[in-house]
Amino acid sequence: MESVLLQSEKTLRRHNRVLAKLTKSKTLNGKDLNHALREITEAAAQTLEVERVSVWLYNQDHSKIHCLDLYENSQGQHSAGVELAAVSYPAYFQALEHARAIAAHDAHTDSRTQEFSEFYLTPLGITSMLDAPIWLHGEMVGVLCYENVGLMRQWTLEEENFAAAIADLVSLSIETDKRKQAEETIRHQALHDQLTGLPNRTLFNDRLSIALANARRHKEMLAVVFLDLDRFKKINDTLGHDVGDLLLKAVVERVKNSVRQGDTVARWGGDEFTLLLPQIAGKKDATNIAQRILDALKPVFNLNGYEARISLSIGIAVYPFDGEDAETLVKNADVALYRTKEDGRNGYQVYSLTMNSQASELLTMENNLHQALERGEFVLHYQPQINIATGKITGMEALVRWQHPEFGLVSPATFIPLAEQTGLIVPIGEWVLWTACTQNKAWQDAGLPKLRMAVNLSARQFQQSNLIEIVERALSETGLDPHYLELEVTESVTMRNLELAKTVLTNLYNMGIQLSMDDFGTGYSSLSYLKQFPFRTLKIDRSFVLDLTTNPKDAAIIAVIIALGKELNLRLIAEGVETEAQKDLLRCLQCEEMQGYLFSRPLPAKDATELLQRSGRESVVFLQPSYW
Repeated sequence: MESVLLQSEKTLRRHNRVLAKLTKSKTLNGKDLNHALREITEAAAQTLEVERVSVWLYNQDHSKIHCLDLYENSQGQHSAGVELAAVSYPAYFQALEHARAIAAHDAHTDSRTQEFSEFYLTPLGITSMLDAPIWLHGEMVGVLCYENVGLMRQWTLEEENFAAAIADLVSLSIETDKRKQAEETIRHQALHDQLTGLPNRTLFNDRLSIALANARRHKEMLAVVFLDLDRFKKINDTLGHDVGDLLLKAVVERVKNSVRQGDTVARWGGDEFTLLLPQIAGKKDATNIAQRILDALKPVFNLNGYEARISLSIGIAVYPFDGEDAETLVKNADVALYRTKEDGRNGYQVYSLTMNSQASELLTMENNLHQALERGEFVLHYQPQINIATGKITGMEALVRWQHPEFGLVSPATFIPLAEQTGLIVPIGEWVLWTACTQNKAWQDAGLPKLRMAVNLSARQFQQSNLIEIVERALSETGLDPHYLELEVTESVTMRNLELAKTVLTNLYNMGIQLSMDDFGTGYSSLSYLKQFPFRTLKIDRSFVLDLTTNPKDAAIIAVIIALGKELNLRLIAEGVETEAQKDLLRCLQCEEMQGYLFSRPLPAKDATELLQRSGRESVVFLQPSYW
């Protein structure tokens, strides 16, 4: 008896060493699923000294089971690809669901495995089987099989436990692989346009920076090209957005077929696209490509029974003649694009210094911006953030508007980019911060519910050396408790300078201020860095919410973002919620805080005050019609 116990203890120690080694393996934690399974099956076969170890996974409806990896010990070889109809072996799979492992001494006569005898066991010479189910999130997703060839084998309890533990490791590898795929989906989404699959603005800028560095090093030329679809809005409005989307994708295919291998075609936004043409011999190379694109768009487009014709306006800027940095090249290509439009569209222009009409317009707008700040023409509107489970307002976001004496309310999309470019965003942002804090304190002094006031920090503001002092002064002068101020920064802002971001955010956090990552999923989506920052809130960008109910990929991405947020104990807010269907699906995905036109547009201070007064008496979710 003592020798049996000693042998059992020795076996357990050996099994545990193998399990510990696999758990710490870089292959299981760093490689793809196929590499992980190959290491697991090989270690399992060698440890239990069996001829065959394999991993099988169900298909989506559990009708078939597919072999992902089979290791044959005597050959030292891996293979895969065999598929069996799971429905043909009901006794086996039913038994698996109710056992930690199936240990079949005689697999040909065991009631649980004899279904495999004629078509599987006999041809392969298998006599004994030790199989363990693979479970993932409460569902059996597959099976791990140990198959003995030759003499029948009596499986020990230690071997059964080892088989089950290895099955758990397979489950962990599958879960790790799924998480990596989800993270990669988010990363890809952050750098690519969902509709066309093209690189987005962020990725284009990254590639432009690299191409410029190479061009400087090798004394080469490159071109930045802006493309804009002529009168696309008219087609979109006439034929509908679905047809408009088809047209965009068809245009992209023709453009891609017109450029060289190694050129980048990116979607800049809306109906605007950009090209990066590295290693050109001169401006003629860029204009030749532009002409090829114009010619490619001449044939009619057939779109689900509709015929459409569309042309492009193109602007070209060439390094180093039209700019030596990315910002200048992009700006000058845009200037050339607008000159093309002024000249009648459906053509191209190469930038020249004489193209100053747009610069003049920008100067006029800049002067108006300076005067707006001096004359007090800026106003704040406030958009509520709603907890749909309670119907209560949990916060307000302060949004700046320009009340121009001549043109009326000017959209932020018109003046914010210029304010960023000129640096005026800094004094404007400081005014927004002070005004928002003042308003929140006024609401509290009036006895209204205490809530967070969210204020956006621009890239320029975030890089100010005295940002902390500015925030401290705003809180001190207004008397607002820091806990009721939430500062929002975008992913791209934090990723520009990680050390600066960590320092600034940590200082703000230590002051008691709430921190929010805005537009999550549209920037770098660097999940490994997210946990390094002291964010309290994650805002799901409206671009994911827009097609949530019609695009399963958007729903999947949002589900991943929500899961990540909850794992990091972050508050989650979905932006841009405009329909009941979006709201209901977000709620099913366990996102309960939302913001958007479904609940309320951004409101002037007076209307926002009335909304807060009413929110104490009834659910805000049902108040929105009177504020539209």
